[in-house]
Amino acid sequence: MGSNNEPENKEMTAGQARRLEKKKAAEAAKAKEKNMHIFTIVGAVLALAIIIYGIVVGITSGLGKTKAVTDYSQNLTKEGKIKDINVDEYINALDYNNFLVSYFDIQADEEKIIQQINELCKDYVDADENGDEIEATFNDEFALTFLGMTADEYQTKLRREEEDRTLRSLIADRIGADSVLIKVPEKYLDTIKGIYKASDMDLYNQYNNAAFQQTGEKLFDSFESFTGYSNEDYEAELERRALLTVTDDLAAQSIFEKAGLTITSSEYKDFVDSFGGDIENQYGKGYVMKNLIHEKVVEFLAERAKIENSPY
Repeated sequence: MGSNNEPENKEMTAGQARRLEKKKAAEAAKAKEKNMHIFTIVGAVLALAIIIYGIVVGITSGLGKTKAVTDYSQNLTKEGKIKDINVDEYINALDYNNFLVSYFDIQADEEKIIQQINELCKDYVDADENGDEIEATFNDEFALTFLGMTADEYQTKLRREEEDRTLRSLIADRIGADSVLIKVPEKYLDTIKGIYKASDMDLYNQYNNAAFQQTGEKLFDSFESFTGYSNEDYEAELERRALLTVTDDLAAQSIFEKAGLTITSSEYKDFVDSFGGDIENQYGKGYVMKNLIHEKVVEFLAERAKIENSPY
C-alpha cells in the first residue's frame, strides 16, 4: 500500500498531479516527524518541561543549589547508558512479556479519518457537465483507481496508521509510569536537574532579551516574578521534573538490556542523518544513543503489546 502501489496515470489532472507531489512530501515529513518525536520524548528538556507542568522558569546563575549543565551526555556512556550503575538495582521495569493495552486507549478518531479523506479528495478533481472542476467523490471507484484498494480498505489503513502512532506515544509514556523506582542514581539525577536548569536559564534570557530589544526593558526582573516560585519551591519542582526523566531512562535501559536489544552502526547513522547530521556535536553521542535506546524499546513493546478488545 502507499505510494509504491499508486498507479501511474498519464491522464491525471493538474490537481491529481499536485496530490502525488504533496503525498511524497508528506511521507518524508512524517518520517522526519517520527524521529523528532522519539528524540524529544526522552529529553523533554524544553517542550515537555513547559507543557507538562505549565511553567516557564528563568533564573540567574546564583539562584538555587542546582548547577546548570549544558553537556547532555554527562554521566552517560557512549552506549547511551547511565554510568556506574547496575540498572536493575535502581528500577523494577514493566513486564514486557505481559504488556497489555486497551484498544479503546488507542482507537482512531473517526473525525480525523474523515478529515484526511476530505483533504485527499480536494487534490483530485472531476469535471461536471459544464466542464468545471469539482472535487472527486470518495468511493470504491475512486479508491481503486487512485489508491489501489477499496474505500473501506483505505479507511482501515488510515485507522491502523493513526492507532499505531497513538500506541507508540502511549508506550513512551508508560515505560516509566508502569515501572517502579527502587532508588535514585544521584549523580545522574543531578545531571538531569542541571540540564533542566540550563534550559530554564536559556528561556529566561530569550524572553528578556526579546522584550528588551522591542521595549528597552526586561520582561521579568526576578525569578519570583517570572514563575511565582521561591528558590526552594523551584528546586523541588526541578527535582520532580528530573525524577520523571530519570525513571524513564532507567526503565528503558533495563528493558533494552533484559530483552537483548542492540543498536547497529547503520541505525545510529540513519538516526543522526535524519536530523541533518549535527545532533552528535550538539548533544554528544551518549545522549543520541540514549534516545535510540528509547526508540528501540518503543518499537519492541509495540510489536509485543497485547491489544485488548481489538476489532482486527
